[in-house]
Amino acid sequence: MPKFQEQGARSASCSAPSLTSDPGGLIAKRYTIQERLGRGSFGTVYLVRDTKAGEGESLKVLKEIPVGDLNPNETVQANLEAQLLSQLHHPAILKFFSSFLERDTFCIITEYCEDRDLDCKIEELREAGRTLPEPQVTEWFIQLLLGVLYMHQRRILHRDLKAKNIFLKKNIVKIGDFGVSRLLMGSRDLATTFTGTPYYMSPEALSHQGYDSKSDIWSLGCILYEMCCLEHAFNGDNFLSVVMRIVEGKTPTLPERYSKELNSIMQRMLSKDPSLRLSAGDVLKMKFIEENMHSIRHKFSSSTLRDKTLKSERDTAQIVSALQKKVHMQTLRERSEVQKMTPRERMRLRKLQAADEKARKLKQLAEEKYEENYRRMQELRCRNFQKISVDVLNENMAEVANQTQPITKQDYQSLGCPQPVDRQQSDRLCMSEPREREIPEDPLTAEVYYYEDGFESCSDEEEAQEEDEDEGDKSLDTLRRTYGQDCDMEAMVKYMENVLESESSGSETVTEEAHEGSQGPGVINCTMAENKLQRMRESITERLGAEVFRKVYAYLKQARERRESEADIKESLGRLVEKPSDCFEVDQLLYYEEQLQRSRESQSAE
Repeated sequence: MPKFQEQGARSASCSAPSLTSDPGGLIAKRYTIQERLGRGSFGTVYLVRDTKAGEGESLKVLKEIPVGDLNPNETVQANLEAQLLSQLHHPAILKFFSSFLERDTFCIITEYCEDRDLDCKIEELREAGRTLPEPQVTEWFIQLLLGVLYMHQRRILHRDLKAKNIFLKKNIVKIGDFGVSRLLMGSRDLATTFTGTPYYMSPEALSHQGYDSKSDIWSLGCILYEMCCLEHAFNGDNFLSVVMRIVEGKTPTLPERYSKELNSIMQRMLSKDPSLRLSAGDVLKMKFIEENMHSIRHKFSSSTLRDKTLKSERDTAQIVSALQKKVHMQTLRERSEVQKMTPRERMRLRKLQAADEKARKLKQLAEEKYEENYRRMQELRCRNFQKISVDVLNENMAEVANQTQPITKQDYQSLGCPQPVDRQQSDRLCMSEPREREIPEDPLTAEVYYYEDGFESCSDEEEAQEEDEDEGDKSLDTLRRTYGQDCDMEAMVKYMENVLESESSGSETVTEEAHEGSQGPGVINCTMAENKLQRMRESITERLGAEVFRKVYAYLKQARERRESEADIKESLGRLVEKPSDCFEVDQLLYYEEQLQRSRESQSAE
């Protein structure tokens, strides 16, 4: 199951009333919660079922973001921007379906990726002692480049690209949490400091020198390094040491098992000077990337063609089978009900159907016997009448009249004929079979009735047949999922072809100023920043304990004011906690608080 959990927000409790307090209720009159997937930097993430979606498309992800006392104008603006983001359609970008405000919670509905995120994949490889081969790295890297190029061409910045925001779906990568930081925190570069993850933040973002499309490229270079080395490109014992390595440290290199071309691309993406940094279009136009793109396009096209062929053969077989059967609406309803039953209920239903069929045959046989006996009786009655008749040529008319009168019971007795029977009595005599027994209404009594009549329990063959039917239903669901994957692959192939056929690289830099006119409030959202800081405090307190957190917080605050060396800080923290690395988030919290205070002072001065 996907892990959407982020550092600093693992167990924080939200003060706003949860939208999911009623698990059985509908959210926005269409979404039902299936399970909780985790917590993000802004809120809680749930797997939900869309009751109005089609088969195979009902599972979606709901991100629940408490907004608290957010200004009403800001919430309306965020919703409008979210609707704008829903217009982005690219196979490498997570589908953004809708957003809405309910109670004090801003909800975002996105596509569900069952293969989890890239961070989970890297963690699995690290634990198994394995690495990603270069062909797989370049395949995912090219997909990410196509997605980043698509959004930059539309003058949209992501601002929080990282491994946790890259999701996997049938070997197709999806850039997620798209624009959420921009929607909720504001447009200034300081917003990126609060929403971005320090390991992926560019030098200019950390130095408050502005944020543009080249900052997204820096984050993508960090992701490329992480896919190859299974660790962050810039590591450190504490928050400030990571910041110093990003701003002043050397650019890392890839291991020798990866090609020089791939290493060169990564280093140029991690250039400290944004003007020297490659754009997504520049990287896609490089010979090494184009060669790999050709092979990936051929691979995707072949896979799609093979899947289409298999789908066509299966569709043809289903159509032929459907044409050979006459299925009525009532039959379809009955089948739908049977599919919902348990194996025991299906067995009982088959027994009921068999009992009803046997009773129907017995009744039909009894009716046929009755008709046959009644017909024979009528024939005998006619024969007896002819025997007692006289020759009309030798008798006078009176006698003839007397003899032509209806034969009475006395006449039969005088002639020595058997007495005719009444119709009711004849009906009873003609019944060659006993009256059928009614099927008991009580289930237990009905079971005894079935076994008395010789009905056996389900055979292994019948159970196997039921399992085959269930497997058939599952295969249809798999087919629907495969069809969705084929659509993504076809779309990805088209984007690759467009890039390969295009002469220009589309390397124009998207700046924050160009973006500011159409997106978001012009200042940092202090309410959302405070909410995030509070969630961080609660998470750290729960992990370290209230007393330890208080001591570490107080020491680090004094150490930063006294400008102590990193070695002295690490040694002092070792006396307070078992692992000094556990204090990373406390250091980050102090940094955020300082930046927020500066932002407030700047806004008040304006």
